Parts: sequence; structure tokens; C-alpha cells
Amino acid sequence: MLYGKKWFVCPNCGKKILIYDEIKGHSQGLYIKCKSCKKVIEIVVKRATEPRQK
Repeated sequence: MLYGKKWFVCPNCGKKILIYDEIKGHSQGLYIKCKSCKKVIEIVVKRATEPRQK
């Protein structure tokens, strides 16, 4: 897996939805419909305070 990249998974069914950069990424108020469970979820990505260790 790429350094700093992380999967956002559906909180209802656990399906991988999208990849985001946990160091640079920031989102709020972004909604998407899961293709597996058909529920609408909000994508909330907060920036990491420190980079993860490899």
C-alpha cells in the first residue's frame, strides 16, 4: 500500500469505497451511496497530526 494512503470503508457493510491521503486529505459534507448496501453515508476525512510510520 502507498505511504500516507488509506481506504475509507463503509461503516455499515465494510466495503472499501475510496482511497484518501491521510496527511493531506480533508473533507466534510461529502455524501456518497454505497454500491453494496445502498445506504447514503457521509465521507469525513480529517488530517493526521503526524505521518504514519512505515
